[in-house]
Amino acid sequence: MVRKDSSGRVHFRFDRPTAEPVYLVGDFNTWDERSHPMRRDRTGGWSLVLTLGAGRYAYKYYCRGDWFNDPEAETYEPNAWGSSHSAVVVDPLAGGAARRPAQ
Repeated sequence: MVRKDSSGRVHFRFDRPTAEPVYLVGDFNTWDERSHPMRRDRTGGWSLVLTLGAGRYAYKYYCRGDWFNDPEAETYEPNAWGSSHSAVVVDPLAGGAARRPAQ
């Protein structure tokens, strides 16, 4: 699940209490499987908040060699492996976030 706030922060949540550890992986961290560990919250799910610049970001949740799409993503995009990535779009008018660099 993804929730965006008006300050440009993006709240990611993965509801799989038995999974651990869980990492948020995407094009915002060059698909680094260890750079963004998520934290278990009080309900047993996993959460992480990022400030992202304006743009579209592909992402997945990663746990012990398995990749998971967000079942509540706002959109999905095809990937090179014949499946899809979850995706989130950050509004350029969201406050507090720098523009995403060109790739």
